[in-house]
Amino acid sequence: NVEIYMVVDRTGSMAAEDYQGKGPDGTDPAASTRLDGVRSDMRAIRDAFPDSRFSIIALDNAAATELPLTRDVNAVDSWIGSFKQEVTAHATGSSLEVALPPLAQSLAQSHQSEPKDIRLVYIFSDGEATDEGRGAQAADSVGVSWQSLAGVVDGGAVLGYGSTEGGKMREYDGSTTPADQMPYIKEQGQTADAVSVPDTQELQTVATDLGLSYYQRDGEGDDPTSAFTSIDIEQILSDGHHGKRSSRYLTWPLALVAFALMTWEGVALVRSDIEVRRLARAGGR
Repeated sequence: NVEIYMVVDRTGSMAAEDYQGKGPDGTDPAASTRLDGVRSDMRAIRDAFPDSRFSIIALDNAAATELPLTRDVNAVDSWIGSFKQEVTAHATGSSLEVALPPLAQSLAQSHQSEPKDIRLVYIFSDGEATDEGRGAQAADSVGVSWQSLAGVVDGGAVLGYGSTEGGKMREYDGSTTPADQMPYIKEQGQTADAVSVPDTQELQTVATDLGLSYYQRDGEGDDPTSAFTSIDIEQILSDGHHGKRSSRYLTWPLALVAFALMTWEGVALVRSDIEVRRLARAGGR
């Protein structure tokens, strides 16, 4: 009865090359993008909760639930392995608040239908807002905020990606052209390469409002994934507003029906036997 909601930022800034991943042999450091770090951490969460239900909300210019709650880990793996950054030419600015309405709707529906479920929320982002407050205004207009969700969120984490120095980002045109052959995104109206720096203050504020822990992820000296996946489910269940949900199968009504049918068949057999004996006696005369 654990539900895991993963909110994934796939804006262009998440393609910044300031995440120190691992090389093919798993030991040598290799320059990677923030999205590479996201994929690695998403898989760690999937592995840590193999019997849970997962939902994925992706955000760029807009946000939508791309994977409704499911136990199909193959679908989760497929999404993690195939998602890309937004197409650069379509980017119009975004912020984490863009994801608030769909996340709030999913959590509210779940809480109404399955109030005893445990809901964990994981947010993967660099926190950089480029929509001039449009996402926050839209969320405010429907009356949702990070703080308003805290009451239905039982755990999870806010994971921020990128280094303090920031990194350059390559364009993405939606084709299969290798990333290292694409040009870097330029500063608006300039010829210099743009550099994205994560907004850690924004991410920490979101974590505080949700009542979650915040972890900075740059691939170098990161906390182990167990820091945000080792969650004491039993403690959550015992906090007073949760109860273990179980399926109770009532077999005794079926047993009574079966007994009644067997009794009826038994009586019918006895009556048939008596009738056969009576006919046999009558024929002997």
